[in-house]
Amino acid sequence: MKVINTNHREIIETAVYLYQHQLRKTGLQFWSLSPLRCKCDSGFTDDIDMRMQAGCARLQRMVDYAEQKGAVLYLENLNNEPADAEVHYLAHTVAEWMYYFDRIRSPNFRMSFTANHAHLVPDGVDGFIDAIDFARVGEVRLADCRRLGKEEHLQPGAGNLDFGNMFKRIEAKGFKGHYMNAFGTLDGMLAGREYEIGKAREAGVAT
Repeated sequence: MKVINTNHREIIETAVYLYQHQLRKTGLQFWSLSPLRCKCDSGFTDDIDMRMQAGCARLQRMVDYAEQKGAVLYLENLNNEPADAEVHYLAHTVAEWMYYFDRIRSPNFRMSFTANHAHLVPDGVDGFIDAIDFARVGEVRLADCRRLGKEEHLQPGAGNLDFGNMFKRIEAKGFKGHYMNAFGTLDGMLAGREYEIGKAREAGVAT
């Protein structure tokens, strides 16, 4: 028998609605989400299908509210975790991520593509780029890591993510959003930006 704890559903959704309302007051126009996870012990079910269905329904309600308030929600592809990790995230493979976007179609629900997370799973960066409709991507989040390794947000150049190939392929898909660094300190991200621009130039997609 599978048991899912729903005691906190109303509390979580109320908090989300209030947060969206406050975001609009500040003038921010989008909010990046990573709310979906499956924990396989300590009282949480490992019934992934049931959790994905419940998560999709919850996201739909959030998107409906975002449409009313003129907010935009971004859902990122999450990171893989080791087999013995306490938490295992959903939406970390192409199939799981696209599950939500295939079912929720709204201009207020967009993709936040985290390239280093894609690098951790067999699909890889190229597999995600092949599958994505970049008209639905609002941002690309950047950090380095090691192929099929563990979750790390490394300085560009410290791992083995091919930034040049990634930029070339993403730009060829007509990406019109923004790139965002997500690693280290502010100084580290500024230095990483110069590295990334250099790789984009080498790939012929930056001047």
